[in-house]
Amino acid sequence: MNGRAVLAAVLAASAALCAYEPFFEDFDGASPTYFSYGSGGHQAPFTHVSGTESPDEPGTTVMTLTIDTADAAGAWQGVNFQTPNLLGFGTYAARVKTPTAKDSAMNQPLAGAVVGFFTYRHDADDNGNGVLENSEIDFEWLIADPRVIYLTAWVDVNDDPWRVTKINRTIDLSRGRILQTVYENLDGTRGSFTDELSNSPSTIAAIPDYDASARFYVYGFDWATDRIRWWMIDPASPADTIVLWDYRGDVKYVTQQPAYLMFNFWHTDSWSVEGVPSSTQRPRHPFAAQFDWVSYTPAPEYDVAVRRPVAAAPEFSASFAGRGPSRSRARAETAWRSSTPPGRGWRGFPPPTGRSSSECPARASIW
Repeated sequence: MNGRAVLAAVLAASAALCAYEPFFEDFDGASPTYFSYGSGGHQAPFTHVSGTESPDEPGTTVMTLTIDTADAAGAWQGVNFQTPNLLGFGTYAARVKTPTAKDSAMNQPLAGAVVGFFTYRHDADDNGNGVLENSEIDFEWLIADPRVIYLTAWVDVNDDPWRVTKINRTIDLSRGRILQTVYENLDGTRGSFTDELSNSPSTIAAIPDYDASARFYVYGFDWATDRIRWWMIDPASPADTIVLWDYRGDVKYVTQQPAYLMFNFWHTDSWSVEGVPSSTQRPRHPFAAQFDWVSYTPAPEYDVAVRRPVAAAPEFSASFAGRGPSRSRARAETAWRSSTPPGRGWRGFPPPTGRSSSECPARASIW
């Protein structure tokens, strides 16, 4: 059984549906409140440490994910954290600092490793097409070039033979270059989007000093019934939300299924960074990614019957514009709740049938 199938089987074991409740995880303690750990690798304790001070930002406590050089390649072989319950439409955000393979102390320019912040579920054929739905929305970085951001949304995945339904945009933000905005279907057809609703924005301004490993950035995505909007906030201009991709095209590429929220760090021996095909070496050093906080805010409105193009980008993610490092749980969570706006035009679905929020455990280990 391959890594993706193993991960799907483990997640399926915890598929009790709970009402969607907002949360803010600031990793102030030794164990996270809203996430559980799992790995098919060696599970060394040093690979996941919560509640320690960031070596790059004094006063900020973080969850540190560290590569174990003994672990095999594959997402499930690395360190993974996942919510114990499924989540739905809404806004997902995290404040993240990736490592770089060109670190002065751990220089390995061709190291193959992936940092991910994403939703994931792969355990049901709800649409009856004979292929398991793969409810997944990704932010990913390859440490061989942390100036490049990979944005992907998956709807179907068949492992053998490999067939998928997905969309992807790859951006070199330091140069202001959109490297691709593409789709792929189960029948093998693929191509580039050219229409306005699928390819917005069609250009993006460069952030010349952008490097995901140089400092913490806030990243997020807004997921609705007919739209996915990936965005980020540059600490140099915290009042502005930078829209990386506002996908409003064919809804068949927008997953409608609840998923778990996850973040991870793992070695890849098959996915190389754009332009450097040999960047898949096994890491020889304990590279480390840092997560300052992770949050989820459910979509507040239900209007699935009406689907129409939206002229203006929703401002739901604007509540994160002023969010910097978390200093304490009380202050951070209070600021988060008070700044989250009601409505703002998002459409979503109501909580699924299942246990009420009062029956959902604050913490649960499913691994």
